[in-house]
Amino acid sequence: MISAAAIRCGDQVFTGPTHFAVLKKIIGLDLPGDHKSKMMLNGEDGFVTNTGRLVSREEGFKIAKSKRQIIGELGDPEKNKAFYGGDEPRLDSGILEFYAPLKFNPDHLV
Repeated sequence: MISAAAIRCGDQVFTGPTHFAVLKKIIGLDLPGDHKSKMMLNGEDGFVTNTGRLVSREEGFKIAKSKRQIIGELGDPEKNKAFYGGDEPRLDSGILEFYAPLKFNPDHLV
């Protein structure tokens, strides 16, 4: 099950209810601005599962779809691919049902 949006920066994974919330968390770090900018530009975005595994947006879509977490038209793989312009459907926090707040293990948060 998908539990949180995530951005991996090097060996650290930051999580939150949305990717925007994760970016705000990174901006709030006590680090030089150029270091934070590099983290955000080079970060790998995806999602964290309820077991703490980091997955891509594409794998996240498959997981959320199988767990019936997706709502709306973008839950349809073909409409999703057309909207996001990819070869595979992608997960976005806006298409998750009951996303705010999701049920997740706080131990998976940074």
